[in-house]
Amino acid sequence: MAEFPFITDGIKGSVPINWYVVPDDNKKSVLYHSPGLLELCSLTDCTEIRGIVAWDDYLYVAAKRGTQAVLWKVSPGGTATECGYFTTSRTGKLWMANNSTQLVMVDGPGYVYTRATGSFGEITDAQWADAYTCSYQDGFGLFSDDDTDYWYHSELNDLTTYASADFYQKMAKTDGLTSVHSHLREPWIFGPGTTEVFYNAGGDNTSAMNPTFKRNPGGVIPIGIGAAASSVGDEHGLPMTWLTNYKTIVSATRYEPMEISNQMLARSLNDMATVSDAVAFGYKEGGHTFYQITFPSSDQTWIYDYTTKLWFRLQSYKISGGYGRQRANCYARMGNVHYVGDYENGKIYKMSTNYYDDNGYEIRRELYTKEVMAGMKRISFPDIMIDLDSGIDVSEGTSPTIFIQISKDGGNTYSSEIERTTGSIGDFGHRSIWRRLGSGYRQMTKVVVTDLIPWKVMGIY
Repeated sequence: MAEFPFITDGIKGSVPINWYVVPDDNKKSVLYHSPGLLELCSLTDCTEIRGIVAWDDYLYVAAKRGTQAVLWKVSPGGTATECGYFTTSRTGKLWMANNSTQLVMVDGPGYVYTRATGSFGEITDAQWADAYTCSYQDGFGLFSDDDTDYWYHSELNDLTTYASADFYQKMAKTDGLTSVHSHLREPWIFGPGTTEVFYNAGGDNTSAMNPTFKRNPGGVIPIGIGAAASSVGDEHGLPMTWLTNYKTIVSATRYEPMEISNQMLARSLNDMATVSDAVAFGYKEGGHTFYQITFPSSDQTWIYDYTTKLWFRLQSYKISGGYGRQRANCYARMGNVHYVGDYENGKIYKMSTNYYDDNGYEIRRELYTKEVMAGMKRISFPDIMIDLDSGIDVSEGTSPTIFIQISKDGGNTYSSEIERTTGSIGDFGHRSIWRRLGSGYRQMTKVVVTDLIPWKVMGIY
């Protein structure tokens, strides 16, 4: 039987949804199910998780509660303790960073939580400048000075104290400053049209000849950032990756960005009216390194696998009905556990491929085969067999189901779902086969599964 390879890029169909590709010596490639979510805790009266930082043995979580941004301390067991709050009208990502004793939150004004005393308060230093992004490096908090070309840093090991000498101008092009992000111990200063990279020169800023940070002469990049929260770097084991001002995704080796967005993502990006609210994070699991980016205004989540250099999509069931972006709004790793915060409630989840649903909501997984073309001659289409790793982790007395839908017009319309079983527990040799699929000039197949089992597609024939 001829194999019908699934689509990973192109004009028709879609990249895999809620699957990722695993290289296999025997099968060339195998599709595995994407991670699910399991609730760790729900923060009282909160309606959005805006940020998470893992700090030693606790998660520190910024959450929206009415007109407040609340800082919570959450244990690995899910016990949540409120640390402080401030009033704000903003939503979306809230930047946080920490040194060994303090944590700073920026949302225009800056607020510092001191772990030893439990104190939480606004930064009142006269040299503080309103900031909406921050990072951390070498004992310094790094901040973007809102609506200017300047960025600045805190005093060493003190996130409450600032000096006028510790401001630096982005000078290669005066296009403004969007965000600051430390990557491989170098501050990357992103603007809407260009990016500049600095390094720690080891000085104390007592004179112009003795700077703490200095611009890297080779670190001027003629590409800006399209969404401040889209940059992800070495804190998650990734090369610096971001959404550019040209609506492309790039990944930089040293200071040379290369586009990694494929055709399907590029078309989606071009159709999006707003991308500036995109949020991204990176993580590693199962020998793969992922860059995950969500576009809230377009209700889409895309994810890039650096291991296979392929894109796929994630989607979650929406409380209002239907499917949209994946629920993860922000991310932190503590120990060997991945944690994410929900974009429309106060829930924090553990994320793992060991979970087969999104905290009780089914995950709809879709993949599309490449189109079979018959040219000018009408043909009878062959049977379809899907080779699965069947009979594993199935409840006694049940048999999961798998559906296909057939398109004979290039993916514009599809037939109703045609169901087959995938075998009961222990039925390891089961094959799901569809026969008598009609005739025509062209055919494309969509495959859909939702059962709560570990899915592995070995091939479609």
